[in-house]
Amino acid sequence: MGIACLVCIVVGLGRFSDAFLFISIACGLLAVFFATEKGWRSKIAVALLAISIGGWMFSPVFRDGFSLASLILAFVAYSYTTEELGSKIGVGLSALTILLWLMIAISQNVYWATIRAETEDRFKKIVLAFNEYRDHQKERRLPPAALTSRDGQPLLSWRVILLPYLDHKDLFSKFHLDEPWDSTHNKTLLPLMPDIYAPPAAAHYSGEPHATFCQVFTGPGTPFDCPGGCRLPEDFLRGSSNTILVVEAGNAVPWTKPEDLIYAPDQPLPPLGGPAREKSASFFFQRVFGTFSIGFADGHIDMVSYPEHVKLEKEVRRQIIRIENGK
Repeated sequence: MGIACLVCIVVGLGRFSDAFLFISIACGLLAVFFATEKGWRSKIAVALLAISIGGWMFSPVFRDGFSLASLILAFVAYSYTTEELGSKIGVGLSALTILLWLMIAISQNVYWATIRAETEDRFKKIVLAFNEYRDHQKERRLPPAALTSRDGQPLLSWRVILLPYLDHKDLFSKFHLDEPWDSTHNKTLLPLMPDIYAPPAAAHYSGEPHATFCQVFTGPGTPFDCPGGCRLPEDFLRGSSNTILVVEAGNAVPWTKPEDLIYAPDQPLPPLGGPAREKSASFFFQRVFGTFSIGFADGHIDMVSYPEHVKLEKEVRRQIIRIENGK
């Protein structure tokens, strides 16, 4: 039993993998069958121990006091399974670990709810900015995915183009629009990234500084493949409510860099998910709480569970293109 529990605990340390999760639970169940010498109470205590370790492993974000307390109590519970009275104490302590596990679940719920609300609000403003840009154009066209040089080289992202429509005219005026995003001058503006493009503070993003998950799809049939910019709604033959305009990508990029998601019908979808992709570490919580935003051309925002969007790949592909069958 001791060896089985040890394996369960060691494997639990690799809690950021679904495979580790299943192996850990399996080892915990094996530990129950090895606990035959001390009666049914000992079995219950060891079973709850396995659950508590699994609960500790389930916590992809709150690796804090709750998780640590759960683990410590699980060890204490195991130490008390060697005698009759101790078995009762062990059951009680193990039950307490389950209570702590539930507290982790509640914390996760609050965590993702905060991120969902903030991201949805930001995406609504971004989609509105796209539409305001269009309203100021003579032919009601959307901006290009990137400002380009005379020879067609991408210089600056659409995120810079939209600045005047996001109440950042002063910041927009500081850019040298005829220079690339990483020129000596333009690079000094990277730290001035507006909050609307930044990951929500609650996500505790620790990746590349001044990077954003807000990206668009480029490629054949997408809203950004028209010469001079696509007209909205004239060029959206499938309807603006059925066409994705902006999405939380799976990988963040410097916000001024003209880099987005490249869509090709015969290639796998680019990674999606935003902070949910980075934070969704376990089999359970990522399917319950982890979500990311998709903004449509008509202004509505969909919140999609990560990684459930993989099951909906056909639907996502259909919503990426603005015209039927890519024609």
